[in-house]
Amino acid sequence: MRIDSKQTAFIALFGIIAGAAFSNAVFEIFAAIFIVLFLWDILRSRSFSAFRETFFLLLLIYFAMNILSLTQTEYWTPSIRGVVKAAKGVLLCAGAFYVADSEKKLKEIFQWILVIAFIVGVDAILQGFLGVDPIARRKMAPYTAEIGRLTGPFRHATDFAAYLATVIFIFVMAVFDGWNFLRKFYFLYAAGLAAVFYSFLRTYSRGAWLAAAITFIALILCRRSKGLFLFFLGIILFAYWFSPPAVIDRFTNLLNPADGTVIERKILWKESGQMIRQAPLLGMGVNTYARNEPAFKVSKTDFQYAHNGYLQMAAEIGLLGLLSFLTLVTYFFISGLKVFFRAPPYFTRMAGMGLIFAVLSFLLASATDTGLHSLRLVNFFWVLMGLAWAAKKLHTHAG
Repeated sequence: MRIDSKQTAFIALFGIIAGAAFSNAVFEIFAAIFIVLFLWDILRSRSFSAFRETFFLLLLIYFAMNILSLTQTEYWTPSIRGVVKAAKGVLLCAGAFYVADSEKKLKEIFQWILVIAFIVGVDAILQGFLGVDPIARRKMAPYTAEIGRLTGPFRHATDFAAYLATVIFIFVMAVFDGWNFLRKFYFLYAAGLAAVFYSFLRTYSRGAWLAAAITFIALILCRRSKGLFLFFLGIILFAYWFSPPAVIDRFTNLLNPADGTVIERKILWKESGQMIRQAPLLGMGVNTYARNEPAFKVSKTDFQYAHNGYLQMAAEIGLLGLLSFLTLVTYFFISGLKVFFRAPPYFTRMAGMGLIFAVLSFLLASATDTGLHSLRLVNFFWVLMGLAWAAKKLHTHAG
């Protein structure tokens, strides 16, 4: 019996999304299956014309900059691994676009993201009561002697916060625009939004909070929706009046220059700046930040990440590499929003808007943390970009 490689790759995409939330091993297994099947179907069917768009050209240029940085590296083994990681992200993005080739498939994978995120939110809430999450058996991260930060199935609260800051916008669009398209499970998704929001507060991750707030304002301005504005205002008032005191204290110290986290970030970003000045155009080699950072230390901090994905990217693949990435994501946002802005209210519009603003929130959160260099998170980001581009294509044809 002949296997439908494209359909099987689409099924593997469900495993990738679950693995991105729960397990590195699960993610790696399904990502390998997905990429092999995707490439096999492309070669077998010669469907190269599907990728004759500016978006994919910019994606290839970004990947080429990762390869070009090899000319600067002093650490070949991690740099080769870095190129492989970059290739994986590019292929996941292109593959997600390729296999989500119908509204039915897009709806199935969109709802699967919501289901997995709902489970993650509930898992984190249980972690808050039990002290350990039931799925991955991870303990809460310490915040104070009495208070812990929710991590859910992630190792770090900041990674968990970046994940929640991303999926929360998929829930928002499902709740606000999904009644006509997701009616069967609508109230489940509304409950999922509540679970994700509560877990998000309990991560105590100010960078992710700020990223989500900025993204929400951008969504309100784009949609010009009074309902979204009132919902956002309600969230702010609820968070202010009913959140635990630690949440209020954490947020009010967001821009406090004397705050320990703010001081720490400034030190790390100063180190990154020195690395960029050392090799401004092509960087010091992809995936070598942790190897090169000790030579640029200005304090006793023991972090091996810049806690700013863009500074770390510039240090590794240069300002030209960073420019290629920023050009890619800028084109992604402008082209996507141009199609969905004031478009007919089809499912593809709702899904596309949710995915685009999820990507925006992730990228904003990456300005203060490590999302762009977290294996599961960055690959989840690439998958969402591919799905958003698929929604754009499907919506264009539907219109």
